[in-house]
Amino acid sequence: MSLEDGARVVALRSQVIGRVLAGAGGMASVALPAGVVEERLSGWLDRLGVAAVNGPGITVVSGDADAVGEFVTACEQDGVRARRIPVDYASHSAQVEAVEAELAVLLAPVVAREPEIPFYSTVEPGQRVRTDAGYWYRNLRSRVRFAETVGVLLADGFGVFIEASAHPVLTIGIQELADQTSTGRDVVVTGTLRKGEGGLHRLWTSMAEAFVQGVPVDWKATYTAHGLTTRRVDLPTYPFQRRHYWAETSPAGVGDVAAARFGMTWQEHPFLGGAFRPAGSGEVLLAGRLSLATHAWMTDHAVSGTTLLPGTAFVELALQAGSVAGCPMVEELELRAPLVLPERGGVQLQVRVADADESGRRRVSLHAQPDELAVSGAGGLGADEGEAPWTLHAVGVLAPVGVRRPEEDSGPAPDTWSGAAWPPAGAVPVEPTALYERFAELGYEYGEVFGGLRSLWRRDGEVFAEVRLPGRVVARLERAGANKQRPLWASTGVKDPAYPDTLYVTELVAPNTVNTMPEATLEATDDHGEITGDTISGTYEQARADLDALERLGISYDDVVQVLEDEGVDKFEASWNDLLKSTQAELERLAPSEG
Repeated sequence: MSLEDGARVVALRSQVIGRVLAGAGGMASVALPAGVVEERLSGWLDRLGVAAVNGPGITVVSGDADAVGEFVTACEQDGVRARRIPVDYASHSAQVEAVEAELAVLLAPVVAREPEIPFYSTVEPGQRVRTDAGYWYRNLRSRVRFAETVGVLLADGFGVFIEASAHPVLTIGIQELADQTSTGRDVVVTGTLRKGEGGLHRLWTSMAEAFVQGVPVDWKATYTAHGLTTRRVDLPTYPFQRRHYWAETSPAGVGDVAAARFGMTWQEHPFLGGAFRPAGSGEVLLAGRLSLATHAWMTDHAVSGTTLLPGTAFVELALQAGSVAGCPMVEELELRAPLVLPERGGVQLQVRVADADESGRRRVSLHAQPDELAVSGAGGLGADEGEAPWTLHAVGVLAPVGVRRPEEDSGPAPDTWSGAAWPPAGAVPVEPTALYERFAELGYEYGEVFGGLRSLWRRDGEVFAEVRLPGRVVARLERAGANKQRPLWASTGVKDPAYPDTLYVTELVAPNTVNTMPEATLEATDDHGEITGDTISGTYEQARADLDALERLGISYDDVVQVLEDEGVDKFEASWNDLLKSTQAELERLAPSEG
């Protein structure tokens, strides 16, 4: 339709809504799939209904104002995130029928035109529609089938979605739909403006975010329209080189050789480079360095624009320190201060493990200081005497294998659950997108690497989750190569009913740098963390439990074998082949008799 008709629809329809519908209704957004919401609406059938489906787990309800309030309260009591939308009318509900006749008269002059740009309706997905007066009434009365329309767009080959709004509210749902759709290509999803950022700078930043992902932008026209001058910058006459011309290592060498020159033991670890035991002491000291240049993936973990070391990284540092010191169990860990990663330079790390007490436990502490403080002062040994440039970020307790906590400190025993019962019985689903939305409202900025939460459940103070690396992150890692390191991403424990005393732990190892390959490592431990055997070459029940756990993390046997075969990791390849043969050979023979 014409611009004039568009203005007519917006202005006249808004006037009617304000005069007739305002004050009688309300709307709310619920972080649940539409089918689950419809079941929950059974107590308000004549007063509420589903108004819009914006994503796999984002649903909007509308209806009587008091009923909306009751429904939101009921959701919150069940641990489901729901929030009222700041409107006082009920779009896409039966209340809209009161204005049908008046809108038909007011919008009768609207002339439907053949669109020059493909038009995909959220009222009637996948159909050609006439945008006449009748359509713009149905657009206000009918359910918004946004998710279906996005699915049609993806199926038709569209791969760029830009939300033009004052703040992005649909991008998460679109990204979820894109992740669930096997298009075989990357999908770009971005917004335009944000709450508190409504100026040209934010708009251009969003355009740049799309541009660097391959979306063409006419920057010349953009700058010219605002009276800005531009000039072209010549590129080098040779392709970009990915290898440094100058040596990046010190004259001391690298690895074991470099560590030995300083009396340290080299650590094959992405955060810590060396360890040593001070003379006359049973302590262990580990040192390392972090920076966004060497750990670029950490930029995906920020709070209000400041990149912070993730909490799980503190756990990994404690685990590594405990492994070196012979106390591999992290019994306690308290974070004292956030560790900020500067945009330029890096931070020095020191992890100190104290001497063992009478029970065999050791205290652990983690300090850090910026690079510039590490080389200041006399002789480049730090700040002057009396100053304390090191910041204490975490303290904790490490325990050796087999040491039990005192009975009074153990707390209530968690309910056991079988790996076959997933999700656990009685657990209430929580939509992950609601969690990320809440994080964003609080200032947490999680990028793609930290956007791997796929499913979430709550049960009596417990939280169960399925976490996997986004497909594009894994693909980027595979293209980057395999620099084998030991980062900790996520783990899941499954208990097999046939072996109630054994917890089968499956860890999905994630990247610490862009050159790290994801790997899968399997081990069996008892309830106190003591390794009980190699589950890869174990019995049929063990193999089945491990495969089930891997599948819940989104890893199939073929995925793991293909990655390991590509990298020539023969010892893993052999173990996995043994696992496959054992499982296939015993599946039909043992499964029936063992239930």
